[in-house]
Amino acid sequence: MAVKKGASFEEEQGRCQVRLVEFGSYMLNVHFPGTDIDVICVFRQKFVSRQEFFDGFVKHVKQRPNFCNLSIIQQARVPIIKFMLNRVQFDVLFAAVEEPQKVFKMLK
Repeated sequence: MAVKKGASFEEEQGRCQVRLVEFGSYMLNVHFPGTDIDVICVFRQKFVSRQEFFDGFVKHVKQRPNFCNLSIIQQARVPIIKFMLNRVQFDVLFAAVEEPQKVFKMLK
C-alpha cells in the first residue's frame, strides 16, 4: 500500500486501519531487563491475509541487523511470530477484526 504524499502518520494509520498495540508487562510498565515485548498487529478483516502478513512481516524483520531466533506459530487461533531483534525478544500477534476503529478507540 502506498503512502499518501504529505499525509501525517495518523492519517495514514487511519486509512490503512492497522495498528501495533503493545500489551503485557511492557505496556503496564512492570517489565524488567530480559522481558519480551508483546505486540498485537490489528488489521481490518480482508485488508491483509494471514499468509500475506506472515510473508511480509517476516521478510521485513529478517532484513534487520541483529535479527535472530525466528519462530512462527501460524496455525494457532491467534497466530504469532517470535523473534529477537537487538537482543530483545518480541512476540507479535496477528488479529484481523471486522471493525478495527472500535478496537482502536478502546485502546486510547
